[in-house]
Amino acid sequence: MHRRFLFALIALVALVFSLNSAGLHAQRGRGQGRGRPEGAGQPASNPHKPPKQDDGSADHPSRGQRPTTSQLATRNPQLAAKLQTLLPGANLETASTGFRNLGQFVAAAHVSHNLGIPFDQLKDRVTGANATSLGQAIHQLKPAANADVEAKKASRSADADIKESQGKKPSS
Repeated sequence: MHRRFLFALIALVALVFSLNSAGLHAQRGRGQGRGRPEGAGQPASNPHKPPKQDDGSADHPSRGQRPTTSQLATRNPQLAAKLQTLLPGANLETASTGFRNLGQFVAAAHVSHNLGIPFDQLKDRVTGANATSLGQAIHQLKPAANADVEAKKASRSADADIKESQGKKPSS
């Protein structure tokens, strides 16, 4: 009796596996990607590597793509005007290239303006091959400054500038 139960259990497990594998095989479809999770078979992205920025040559990103930092900075006249006061004479498209996001770029512009640090030097520290945080870059380039306070102040100013340029009230 014990052997029959064991045999029936093994047969049942084998039947379940065979039905599941047939169902999975049927889900593959005809090359349509049906039943496949989004991105399956694609290499995983590296969370430590900043996302690639496109060259900004297209005025509008394709559907499903996020606009680049330079597109965000230059499409908004109010924000572009504010950035020009922080970075006089700078080409905003060139200046914003390499930053992970608009907030990081605007905060770096504030730090450069507030502390008199050349923007190109700051940008190289924050976006270069051995990128550091904004606070670390401030500490390296202007050791006498309170790097943490200045980085936080610049981030708050950047958030406020971005919100104002979008017609939103900045939070205090």
